[in-house]
Amino acid sequence: MSRATIALALATMFWLVVPVIAAGQTPAGWKPVKDSTGVCQIFVPNGWNQSVMIVHSTHVRLKPMSEDTVTHVGADKLFENTTQRFFFVRKPVAMNDGKSFLVNYHVEVPGNGVECIAEINVKQGYSEDEVKKIAATLAPVK
Repeated sequence: MSRATIALALATMFWLVVPVIAAGQTPAGWKPVKDSTGVCQIFVPNGWNQSVMIVHSTHVRLKPMSEDTVTHVGADKLFENTTQRFFFVRKPVAMNDGKSFLVNYHVEVPGNGVECIAEINVKQGYSEDEVKKIAATLAPVK
């Protein structure tokens, strides 16, 4: 069994076990962040002091990525690689001070003729579970 197949199986099991926030539901106290055109949005906790960038693309291509593509985009850990979500984390990178590290999570979801894409950047040590909850809220604006 290839590593990509194992990763996909584990990611699928993860999303079945972890409670995912239903589309359209906002966790209490969370606020929306929209892309510049208001087409896509993601919700972050109130008082969020990390970074999130959200964009959309009209080139909808969301499909499971090949093992080569996953390697090419720099995925350190793959959470989901399906037609409904492409979600991974890159290895931490040193910030300008050389002492602290930034962790980049990338998530893509399809919807309404667009693909919503978010980059969630957090300081190393930030709760991965909370990042997963944030990533689960990425969706097109209804």
